Amino acid sequence: MWAITAGRKPAHSLSRIDKRQLASARSVSVQLGLAGLGAEAADSVSAGDPTRESNGVRACWRMDTLVALLARSQAFEGMLGALLAGAGDMRDDDRALAAGRAASLAIEHGRAVRTLFGIGTPNSAASMLRVQYEAVLRGAWALYAPNAAQIQKLNEPLDLESEQAARNLATAEVMLKALLARAQAQPGLGGIVIPLEEIRQHHWRAMNSFVHGGIHPLQRSAHGFPLQLAVDVVRNSNGITHLAFRLLTRLAASSQSITPVERAWIGWEDCCPMAPSNPLPTPGA
Repeated sequence: MWAITAGRKPAHSLSRIDKRQLASARSVSVQLGLAGLGAEAADSVSAGDPTRESNGVRACWRMDTLVALLARSQAFEGMLGALLAGAGDMRDDDRALAAGRAASLAIEHGRAVRTLFGIGTPNSAASMLRVQYEAVLRGAWALYAPNAAQIQKLNEPLDLESEQAARNLATAEVMLKALLARAQAQPGLGGIVIPLEEIRQHHWRAMNSFVHGGIHPLQRSAHGFPLQLAVDVVRNSNGITHLAFRLLTRLAASSQSITPVERAWIGWEDCCPMAPSNPLPTPGA
């Protein structure tokens, strides 16, 4: 379902973005902070130098490519938000509240990924991918797997007592296993669960490394952050954002928005990890 994008060229080259899209991307870059990368960096790129100095840390940048991708990513989220706005009223039961908060948190983390790349802090941006993944995983788990007592722990107002009670909440591994078991009994959930499993299988070690100051961020800090890796992180983050919106549509009183949101990535393959040649998710999954 997902095309694993670590270290490979996207199916649709960003160099194909037309001049009007790029001009729009550059205007968005001011909002995101990309303008702060400065003319010196742009001059070094135009001169053929793929690196620039920023706070003593070298990072590989090709400005137009990354700026355009961030702009496309922002537009992708905006399109998903517009689809969700037409979904109608949302459920307000305990399970839906927990799942909705987690999904919204994942969307917020996706914005953070883009912003951090935009201000020239790529290792910090990459570290957010695991945080975003665990938020959407928590949302899917809350919607489909836990018992009432576990849901209550997620929804309790934050104080010392509720914080202590939440210490034994399910870990990422436990949540994924519970979702996989649920998907075996309810195959329609595969459209949500399979991407979560793929991310865990292919990206977990690298995501952990960026979060915990491991070899990945240390070496990227020493030798530069490759453009292709930045592209892959942003595209995978957009895929997680899409999963979060898919979860939110399942909380709507009407199911009419489910299929449009599930298929919303079509036409946005340049900024998403989903492979266009793969089957579409099962409607209603």
